[in-house]
Amino acid sequence: MHSLIFLLDFHKFSELKPFDMQASLFQIILTTVYLLFSFSILNTYAQDTQLSVSQNCPILQLSGEIDDEQASMILNIHEQEVIGHYSFDNNSKKLKVYGKLESNAIYLSQMDENLNVIAIFKGYFEGEELFGKWKYLYSQKQDFLSMKPLQPSAKRTCRFTFNISRENSNVIVGLPDNKAPFEYSILAEKQLENKSYILINYSFYSQGTCYSEGYCACGVESKLMWLELNHDFDIVNKKELLYESCLGDISNKSNKLKKQTIKLYGWLNQHAKGEFSIDLKHLEKGFTEIIQNK
Repeated sequence: MHSLIFLLDFHKFSELKPFDMQASLFQIILTTVYLLFSFSILNTYAQDTQLSVSQNCPILQLSGEIDDEQASMILNIHEQEVIGHYSFDNNSKKLKVYGKLESNAIYLSQMDENLNVIAIFKGYFEGEELFGKWKYLYSQKQDFLSMKPLQPSAKRTCRFTFNISRENSNVIVGLPDNKAPFEYSILAEKQLENKSYILINYSFYSQGTCYSEGYCACGVESKLMWLELNHDFDIVNKKELLYESCLGDISNKSNKLKKQTIKLYGWLNQHAKGEFSIDLKHLEKGFTEIIQNK
Protein backbone atom coordinates (compact mmCIF):
# COMPACT_ATOMS: atom_id res chain seq x y z
CA MET A 1 0.00 0.00 0.00
CA HIS A 2 2.88 2.40 0.80
CA SER A 3 4.46 1.70 -2.60
CA LEU A 4 1.16 2.41 -4.29
CA ILE A 5 0.85 5.77 -2.51
CA PHE A 6 4.39 6.60 -3.52
CA LEU A 7 3.65 5.76 -7.16
CA LEU A 8 0.67 8.09 -7.11
CA ASP A 9 2.76 11.05 -5.93
CA PHE A 10 2.30 13.13 -9.09
CA HIS A 11 5.04 15.58 -8.23
CA LYS A 12 7.69 12.87 -8.24
CA PHE A 13 5.98 11.14 -11.13
CA SER A 14 6.39 14.26 -13.35
CA GLU A 15 10.12 14.37 -12.68
CA LEU A 16 10.74 10.84 -13.95
CA LYS A 17 12.62 10.22 -17.18
CA PRO A 18 10.80 8.48 -20.08
CA PHE A 19 12.35 5.09 -19.29
CA ASP A 20 11.55 5.46 -15.58
CA MET A 21 7.99 6.52 -16.43
CA GLN A 22 7.48 3.37 -18.49
CA ALA A 23 8.82 1.25 -15.63
CA SER A 24 6.57 3.04 -13.13
CA LEU A 25 3.48 2.63 -15.32
CA PHE A 26 4.29 -1.05 -15.68
CA GLN A 27 4.61 -1.30 -11.88
CA ILE A 28 1.23 0.42 -11.44
CA ILE A 29 -0.39 -2.07 -13.82
CA LEU A 30 1.18 -5.02 -11.98
CA THR A 31 0.10 -3.64 -8.61
CA THR A 32 -3.48 -3.09 -9.83
CA VAL A 33 -3.69 -6.61 -11.25
CA TYR A 34 -2.33 -8.01 -7.99
CA LEU A 35 -4.89 -6.13 -5.89
CA LEU A 36 -7.78 -7.21 -8.12
CA PHE A 37 -6.59 -10.81 -7.96
CA SER A 38 -6.30 -10.59 -4.16
CA PHE A 39 -9.85 -9.24 -3.83
CA SER A 40 -11.06 -12.04 -6.10
CA ILE A 41 -9.43 -14.66 -3.88
CA LEU A 42 -10.93 -13.07 -0.74
CA ASN A 43 -14.42 -12.99 -2.24
CA THR A 44 -14.10 -16.62 -3.28
CA TYR A 45 -13.17 -17.63 0.26
CA ALA A 46 -15.78 -15.53 2.07
CA GLN A 47 -18.87 -16.77 0.27
CA ASP A 48 -22.32 -15.86 1.51
CA THR A 49 -24.08 -18.85 3.09
CA GLN A 50 -27.87 -18.71 3.60
CA LEU A 51 -29.88 -20.66 6.19
CA SER A 52 -33.65 -21.25 6.13
CA VAL A 53 -36.23 -23.70 7.52
CA SER A 54 -38.74 -25.72 5.50
CA GLN A 55 -41.81 -27.58 6.70
CA ASN A 56 -43.44 -30.32 4.65
CA CYS A 57 -46.71 -32.01 5.65
CA PRO A 58 -49.07 -34.39 3.86
CA ILE A 59 -52.60 -33.60 2.70
CA LEU A 60 -54.88 -33.56 5.72
CA GLN A 61 -58.46 -34.86 5.62
CA LEU A 62 -60.34 -33.79 8.74
CA SER A 63 -63.85 -34.29 10.04
CA GLY A 64 -65.59 -32.71 13.00
CA GLU A 65 -67.78 -29.81 14.07
CA ILE A 66 -67.95 -26.14 13.20
CA ASP A 67 -70.37 -24.32 15.50
CA ASP A 68 -72.05 -27.65 16.40
CA GLU A 69 -72.57 -28.53 12.73
CA GLN A 70 -70.88 -31.55 11.15
CA ALA A 71 -68.24 -30.55 8.59
CA SER A 72 -65.20 -31.86 6.75
CA MET A 73 -61.99 -30.15 5.67
CA ILE A 74 -59.14 -30.89 3.27
CA LEU A 75 -55.84 -29.02 3.62
CA ASN A 76 -52.84 -29.26 1.31
CA ILE A 77 -49.75 -28.14 3.22
CA HIS A 78 -46.41 -27.49 1.58
CA GLU A 79 -43.67 -25.96 3.70
CA GLN A 80 -45.57 -23.10 5.43
CA GLU A 81 -48.26 -22.55 2.80
CA VAL A 82 -51.77 -23.97 3.28
CA ILE A 83 -54.41 -24.27 0.53
CA GLY A 84 -57.70 -26.17 0.80
CA HIS A 85 -61.43 -26.06 1.43
CA TYR A 86 -64.13 -27.16 3.85
CA SER A 87 -67.83 -27.87 3.63
CA PHE A 88 -70.75 -28.70 5.90
CA ASP A 89 -72.20 -32.19 5.66
CA ASN A 90 -75.67 -30.81 4.92
CA ASN A 91 -74.33 -28.56 2.15
CA SER A 92 -72.02 -29.65 -0.67
CA LYS A 93 -70.74 -26.11 -1.29
CA LYS A 94 -66.95 -25.96 -0.93
CA LEU A 95 -65.58 -22.92 0.91
CA LYS A 96 -62.03 -22.09 -0.20
CA VAL A 97 -59.33 -21.31 2.36
CA TYR A 98 -55.65 -20.40 2.26
CA GLY A 99 -53.08 -19.42 4.84
CA LYS A 100 -49.92 -20.51 6.61
CA LEU A 101 -48.68 -23.01 9.18
CA GLU A 102 -46.20 -21.97 11.87
CA SER A 103 -45.09 -24.91 14.02
CA ASN A 104 -48.43 -26.18 15.45
CA ALA A 105 -50.30 -22.90 14.86
CA ILE A 106 -52.38 -22.45 11.70
CA TYR A 107 -53.85 -19.25 10.24
CA LEU A 108 -56.46 -19.37 7.46
CA SER A 109 -58.53 -16.92 5.42
CA GLN A 110 -61.87 -17.88 3.88
CA MET A 111 -62.80 -16.44 0.46
CA ASP A 112 -66.11 -15.88 -1.29
CA GLU A 113 -66.86 -16.48 -5.00
CA ASN A 114 -65.03 -13.25 -5.93
CA LEU A 115 -61.97 -14.28 -3.91
CA ASN A 116 -62.63 -11.65 -1.24
CA VAL A 117 -61.65 -12.55 2.32
CA ILE A 118 -64.78 -12.85 4.47
CA ALA A 119 -63.52 -14.73 7.53
CA ILE A 120 -60.28 -15.43 9.39
CA PHE A 121 -59.40 -18.61 11.25
CA LYS A 122 -56.80 -18.96 14.00
CA GLY A 123 -56.16 -22.39 15.43
CA TYR A 124 -53.63 -24.98 16.54
CA PHE A 125 -52.95 -28.69 16.37
CA GLU A 126 -52.95 -30.67 19.59
CA GLY A 127 -51.67 -34.08 18.68
CA GLU A 128 -53.73 -35.08 15.63
CA GLU A 129 -56.71 -32.83 16.43
CA LEU A 130 -57.31 -29.32 15.12
CA PHE A 131 -58.93 -26.65 17.30
CA GLY A 132 -59.66 -23.02 16.57
CA LYS A 133 -62.14 -20.25 15.89
CA TRP A 134 -63.55 -18.61 12.77
CA LYS A 135 -64.12 -14.86 13.02
CA TYR A 136 -66.24 -13.23 10.32
CA LEU A 137 -65.18 -9.77 9.10
CA TYR A 138 -68.63 -8.33 8.36
CA SER A 139 -70.51 -9.55 11.43
CA GLN A 140 -70.01 -10.40 15.10
CA LYS A 141 -70.41 -14.11 14.39
CA GLN A 142 -67.75 -16.52 15.60
CA ASP A 143 -67.67 -20.25 14.92
CA PHE A 144 -65.67 -22.70 17.01
CA LEU A 145 -64.00 -25.61 15.26
CA SER A 146 -62.97 -29.03 16.51
CA MET A 147 -61.80 -31.68 14.05
CA LYS A 148 -60.01 -35.01 13.88
CA PRO A 149 -58.41 -36.94 11.00
CA LEU A 150 -60.85 -39.06 9.01
CA GLN A 151 -58.49 -42.01 9.46
CA PRO A 152 -57.00 -42.35 12.95
CA SER A 153 -53.86 -43.87 11.44
CA ALA A 154 -53.29 -40.81 9.23
CA LYS A 155 -51.18 -38.83 11.64
CA ARG A 156 -50.14 -35.28 10.92
CA THR A 157 -46.44 -35.96 10.38
CA CYS A 158 -44.60 -32.81 9.37
CA ARG A 159 -40.90 -32.81 8.62
CA PHE A 160 -38.73 -29.83 9.47
CA THR A 161 -35.44 -29.30 7.66
CA PHE A 162 -32.63 -26.77 7.45
CA ASN A 163 -31.89 -25.56 3.92
CA ILE A 164 -28.28 -24.40 3.57
CA SER A 165 -27.34 -22.69 0.32
CA ARG A 166 -24.19 -21.07 -1.04
CA GLU A 167 -24.12 -19.74 -4.60
CA ASN A 168 -25.32 -22.68 -6.75
CA SER A 169 -24.92 -25.31 -4.01
CA ASN A 170 -27.65 -26.46 -1.64
CA VAL A 171 -27.96 -29.08 1.08
CA ILE A 172 -30.96 -30.16 3.18
CA VAL A 173 -30.46 -31.24 6.80
CA GLY A 174 -33.25 -33.05 8.64
CA LEU A 175 -33.99 -32.04 12.23
CA PRO A 176 -34.15 -35.23 14.34
CA ASP A 177 -36.43 -33.65 16.96
CA ASN A 178 -38.92 -32.78 14.21
CA LYS A 179 -39.95 -29.54 15.92
CA ALA A 180 -40.01 -26.11 14.29
CA PRO A 181 -37.08 -23.88 15.30
CA PHE A 182 -38.30 -20.45 16.38
CA GLU A 183 -34.74 -19.09 16.38
CA TYR A 184 -31.77 -20.17 14.28
CA SER A 185 -28.56 -18.74 12.83
CA ILE A 186 -25.14 -19.68 11.47
CA LEU A 187 -22.82 -19.08 14.41
CA ALA A 188 -19.57 -19.72 12.52
CA GLU A 189 -18.30 -21.20 9.25
CA LYS A 190 -14.95 -22.02 7.71
CA GLN A 191 -13.62 -23.26 4.39
CA LEU A 192 -10.46 -25.32 4.47
CA GLU A 193 -9.03 -26.88 1.31
CA ASN A 194 -11.93 -28.79 -0.31
CA LYS A 195 -14.18 -28.88 2.76
CA SER A 196 -16.62 -26.55 4.50
CA TYR A 197 -17.45 -26.46 8.20
CA ILE A 198 -20.63 -24.83 9.50
CA LEU A 199 -21.84 -24.34 13.09
CA ILE A 200 -25.59 -23.67 13.49
CA ASN A 201 -27.24 -22.48 16.70
CA TYR A 202 -30.99 -23.09 16.99
CA SER A 203 -33.80 -23.31 19.56
CA PHE A 204 -37.28 -24.86 19.63
CA TYR A 205 -40.06 -25.33 22.21
CA SER A 206 -39.81 -28.47 24.33
CA GLN A 207 -43.19 -29.84 23.22
CA GLY A 208 -43.12 -28.16 19.83
CA THR A 209 -45.82 -25.68 20.79
CA CYS A 210 -46.56 -23.12 23.46
CA TYR A 211 -50.35 -23.55 23.46
CA SER A 212 -50.41 -26.24 26.12
CA GLU A 213 -50.30 -25.20 29.74
CA GLY A 214 -47.29 -25.81 31.91
CA TYR A 215 -43.76 -24.44 32.00
CA CYS A 216 -42.06 -27.28 30.17
CA ALA A 217 -44.54 -27.15 27.28
CA CYS A 218 -43.17 -23.68 26.62
CA GLY A 219 -39.66 -24.58 27.73
CA VAL A 220 -36.73 -24.06 25.38
CA GLU A 221 -34.41 -26.65 23.89
CA SER A 222 -31.22 -25.24 22.32
CA LYS A 223 -28.66 -27.02 20.18
CA LEU A 224 -25.42 -26.50 18.31
CA MET A 225 -25.25 -28.41 15.01
CA TRP A 226 -21.75 -28.95 13.55
CA LEU A 227 -21.53 -29.93 9.88
CA GLU A 228 -18.65 -31.06 7.71
CA LEU A 229 -19.30 -30.83 3.96
CA ASN A 230 -17.16 -31.98 1.04
CA HIS A 231 -16.35 -30.05 -2.16
CA ASP A 232 -19.72 -31.11 -3.65
CA PHE A 233 -21.49 -29.55 -0.63
CA ASP A 234 -22.61 -32.97 0.63
CA ILE A 235 -22.67 -33.71 4.36
CA VAL A 236 -19.96 -36.16 5.39
CA ASN A 237 -20.19 -35.63 9.16
CA LYS A 238 -22.76 -34.14 11.53
CA LYS A 239 -22.83 -33.73 15.32
CA GLU A 240 -25.32 -32.03 17.63
CA LEU A 241 -24.83 -30.72 21.15
CA LEU A 242 -27.94 -30.15 23.29
CA TYR A 243 -26.78 -27.41 25.66
CA GLU A 244 -30.09 -25.97 26.94
CA SER A 245 -33.11 -28.07 27.89
CA CYS A 246 -36.21 -27.83 30.03
CA LEU A 247 -36.92 -31.55 29.70
CA GLY A 248 -33.31 -32.62 30.26
CA ASP A 249 -32.66 -30.12 33.07
CA ILE A 250 -29.64 -28.60 31.30
CA SER A 251 -28.70 -24.94 31.63
CA ASN A 252 -25.77 -22.86 30.39
CA LYS A 253 -25.15 -19.13 30.34
CA SER A 254 -25.98 -17.81 26.87
CA ASN A 255 -23.03 -15.37 26.85
CA LYS A 256 -20.70 -18.35 26.45
CA LEU A 257 -21.69 -18.46 22.78
CA LYS A 258 -20.03 -15.08 22.22
CA LYS A 259 -16.53 -16.34 23.03
CA GLN A 260 -14.00 -17.64 20.52
CA THR A 261 -13.75 -20.98 22.32
CA ILE A 262 -17.19 -22.13 23.47
CA LYS A 263 -17.40 -24.40 26.51
CA LEU A 264 -20.80 -25.94 27.24
CA TYR A 265 -22.27 -28.74 29.33
CA GLY A 266 -24.80 -30.96 27.61
CA TRP A 267 -25.57 -34.03 25.51
CA LEU A 268 -23.50 -34.73 22.38
CA ASN A 269 -25.56 -36.64 19.78
CA GLN A 270 -27.88 -37.71 22.66
CA HIS A 271 -25.33 -40.30 23.76
CA ALA A 272 -22.40 -38.70 25.59
CA LYS A 273 -23.15 -36.37 28.48
CA GLY A 274 -20.49 -34.01 29.81
CA GLU A 275 -18.64 -30.79 29.10
CA PHE A 276 -17.50 -30.00 25.57
CA SER A 277 -15.70 -27.19 23.77
CA ILE A 278 -15.44 -25.98 20.20
CA ASP A 279 -12.96 -23.47 18.79
CA LEU A 280 -14.56 -21.15 16.24
CA LYS A 281 -11.17 -20.44 14.61
CA HIS A 282 -10.47 -24.17 14.25
CA LEU A 283 -13.95 -25.29 13.34
CA GLU A 284 -12.60 -28.32 11.48
CA LYS A 285 -11.77 -29.99 14.82
CA GLY A 286 -15.44 -30.13 15.86
CA PHE A 287 -16.48 -30.75 19.46
CA THR A 288 -13.83 -31.74 21.99
CA GLU A 289 -14.71 -33.38 25.30
CA ILE A 290 -13.28 -31.65 28.36
CA ILE A 291 -11.84 -34.28 30.71
CA GLN A 292 -12.20 -33.31 34.35
CA ASN A 293 -9.30 -34.13 36.66
CA LYS A 294 -10.48 -36.38 39.47
